[in-house]
Amino acid sequence: MDWIFPVAERWYELIDNGIKEVEGRVPDVSKPSKNYSNIKALDIAVFYAVDENYKKIENLPEINFFIDYNRKYASVQEMLDSEYLDRVLPGVNSVEEGIKIYHSFPGYKERIKKNGIYAIGLKGRAF
Repeated sequence: MDWIFPVAERWYELIDNGIKEVEGRVPDVSKPSKNYSNIKALDIAVFYAVDENYKKIENLPEINFFIDYNRKYASVQEMLDSEYLDRVLPGVNSVEEGIKIYHSFPGYKERIKKNGIYAIGLKGRAF
């Protein structure tokens, strides 16, 4: 199964270059495409870059990776401690800064408390 992940250009470049090895996602169980509990190993993660208005950056192609694993955590801190900050958010200097990044998305802090956060390990290019 393919899972579609829009990401900021900063993260897109790091994924494309194999530096960002884990994608953190907060589920929205009301939307099947965002019910990340259904992600399985060897599913395909399809990433595309978006600008600050969440519009697709057309000159950057989609990139596809095999999913290695999917782990659920109760909090951003637990995920970053277990998965390692530099694998989830390369270039971010502290777990506290990483928590602020995730909590800055509208509704994420509340949804994390309710549904947790998933660490999706990337295995390598799918095609």
